[in-house]
Amino acid sequence: MAGNDPIVLTLASGELLRKIVRREMARVQNPVNAELLDFGRQSTDQWIPFTNGSTETMPANGIGAIAAGFTYESEIANHCLSLTKPSTTWTTLYAVNSGLDIAPGDGGVCCLWGPCEIIYASSDSPTVGAYCGPKPGQWTVTNNYPATSQVLGVVSASTPAVLYGTLGPIDGFIGKLAGSLSQGSNAAVTIWAGAGNSEAATSFDNVTCFDWLMKSGATAIASGKKVVVKYINGIPYVIDAECA
Repeated sequence: MAGNDPIVLTLASGELLRKIVRREMARVQNPVNAELLDFGRQSTDQWIPFTNGSTETMPANGIGAIAAGFTYESEIANHCLSLTKPSTTWTTLYAVNSGLDIAPGDGGVCCLWGPCEIIYASSDSPTVGAYCGPKPGQWTVTNNYPATSQVLGVVSASTPAVLYGTLGPIDGFIGKLAGSLSQGSNAAVTIWAGAGNSEAATSFDNVTCFDWLMKSGATAIASGKKVVVKYINGIPYVIDAECA
């Protein structure tokens, strides 16, 4: 490769990809030679190496949950994440694959922030400004799920459907208490999602959420009540609840 030509990877060999990523990450992270890398159609100057920890091939531009398995690659002086297919296990941290399919156990590069291209559920019709997020069992984002992204535009409506949008951690959700919530205590919350007035329970695991706003001696919020949860300082607080 010469000059400022972008790198285009066409082989999915894990070892080959890892070697190229090591070399190119070392080059691109030099502020003097900061260049854009082009992995398929996805372009960013902030690539993070990762390993596909799933038993399935991660599709190009797919969204993955950041999982255990974090390592440090001394050859590129950078950290390597482990991504898995979104599941019922609740997490707020996700990343998006480059424009290459990554086989199980193979290495690739991903981005943690946008804007970037992300594949979305073909049953959806995202519009500019809409919010979407990961759904258990899918590599795609889905409209009105706990949001990791806001749509900036639609790249392709054909399969695989691709949008162009922002990317970031989930910072809140709606749900229902799975147990009563007392002042200064915590309770499990089932996560709900969907279009306005058509919300339904998701298959995400319950999340333990905390009280901050209830005054001393206040009546506990009953199980089954609707709540709004917001992450503040990393803690999921119930910031509003259904009236008694």
